[in-house]
Amino acid sequence: KFEALAAGAAAAGPVAVVPWRDSGEAVYVMAQNDPAAPQNYDRVCVVYSVDFPEETDRAMCRILLQQFAEQHRAIAHAPPVVFSEASKPPLEIRNLVGDREAGFVGYVSFTVFARHVDGAARLDKKVELCLAFRHYLHYHIKCAKTNLHMRMRRKVRGWLQLINRAFLKSDVEREKKTITGRTFTRKA
Repeated sequence: KFEALAAGAAAAGPVAVVPWRDSGEAVYVMAQNDPAAPQNYDRVCVVYSVDFPEETDRAMCRILLQQFAEQHRAIAHAPPVVFSEASKPPLEIRNLVGDREAGFVGYVSFTVFARHVDGAARLDKKVELCLAFRHYLHYHIKCAKTNLHMRMRRKVRGWLQLINRAFLKSDVEREKKTITGRTFTRKA
């Protein structure tokens, strides 16, 4: 589909579904047309369904994907990115996915236009980036978890130092001695 887009010969066709993991993750690739000119198929939409087995990974992934979609709005000439919750899959694949279980993270959609793949080098780069997206996501989730754990360990270490420096006052009055060794008693 990317090669047809680069050649200007993209056309309507079935959605290509690539099963990615046993958990139900898949990549959906489809050619899309310009709403203003329905005969002009000038973009390819790549939709990733994302899920992780652990709840903490799911939460971090959801936050990371929301931030990813927000930050791509600020980058000029970047392909549009949209994050959709699992309960609201993108319209392009809504009839293919059906209902997902409650723990499913969601969907990330990239829309690649002809200008993004106008040349062999740019085409190869876009295909490579699309194939490596899940690894990119895994890497950043692991880095976020590592950063979080490092900050928690640093905070605990500071608290332990504070506790170790603290001393308790006892109820029993201590005997105080002068430098010569005589007992010092304060007169009231």
